[in-house]
Amino acid sequence: METEKSELLLSICIPTFNRAAVLDRLLSNIHSQSDGMDGKFEICISDNCSPDKTAEVAEKWGKNLPVTYGRNSSNLGYDRNALAALGMAHGKFVWFIGDDDLLCPGALSSVMAMLSSPDAIGVGAIYLNAMLHRKPMVIFNFGAPKVFLTNSKDYPPLNISFGGSDCIRADLAKKIVKSKIGLSGAVISKAGKMPHLLDDFLNTYLFLECASQSGKLAIVPRPCVEILADFDFVSYERKFYIETIFMAFAFDVRTAYPWVNSSKVYTLKGFLARAALVIMRPSLADQYSLCLALHKKLLSQDNNSFGLMFLNVIDGIRRIPIVREILPISFRLLRKFNVTRITDDEDKSERMKERLKFASARAQAFL
Repeated sequence: METEKSELLLSICIPTFNRAAVLDRLLSNIHSQSDGMDGKFEICISDNCSPDKTAEVAEKWGKNLPVTYGRNSSNLGYDRNALAALGMAHGKFVWFIGDDDLLCPGALSSVMAMLSSPDAIGVGAIYLNAMLHRKPMVIFNFGAPKVFLTNSKDYPPLNISFGGSDCIRADLAKKIVKSKIGLSGAVISKAGKMPHLLDDFLNTYLFLECASQSGKLAIVPRPCVEILADFDFVSYERKFYIETIFMAFAFDVRTAYPWVNSSKVYTLKGFLARAALVIMRPSLADQYSLCLALHKKLLSQDNNSFGLMFLNVIDGIRRIPIVREILPISFRLLRKFNVTRITDDEDKSERMKERLKFASARAQAFL
């Protein structure tokens, strides 16, 4: 379906890999909100060399939606794939959406109204609220979109780690990629003293850089995207990788963007899960120790004495035989009610070994 590129207001960028079914669901969802939007938006799908029917899904929806589809010759990792999607975009603004997420009812028209309003002039990044577990991710005390100066700090903490909340000005983002990002194979490095700044969080990096360069960010308080995260199971190894990277993320944001009001990405619930997982998978003991040290350092920075005391107590008693039996049992019971589905199957792949090695290096940089 052809779209006049010069008039495009929004490019919806979807990096994807091997999730044809959920991509099909997302494109159907976007199509249901596309009436009256002809010539105003496009969909840029970057396929990370999927072995499934992703190409067929893109072709099918291309008959009814303004879809541009590109396929990498090999799996380049998420960050490189997101950059590929950005490179395909012709819109004034870019909205990154995960292939396993959905637009909330009326979201597309709300976003388009914001982007076409005078309030969007000069804004480099727009935070779009999200739904998680059927609740807004952030609660705001205002109902209409609002613009803030980046250094004002007069807005609530934002969950900027979620890529679906990131809508950025395309021209700024592409200039940042050209001037600040170096590419070598699947490896990305950033200009400055922190070459691995926000690795695996490219969306957030571009969001913060665009906001910094423009001096303005906007917030759309109405939830625009729903986080489903129902695409696959997560191994113990990947869970530890995610936990380590998220805490490194917190240090990155605090170090490089002190003006940001960012919500905390570390929780006591996460610590309890790690304490249970390391009992069931002793080979992850080193990763557990790194996560524990990072968690303690973050709590110290926040002057959270209760959190520190809780971690020290639980870390001590988890070695008691009866506790070593109770923690895994409790974890397996709670897992049934958790959105993240964790499999007991061990991930021995070379890719996961490299991911854990990389996460460990990122963690040690802050310790």
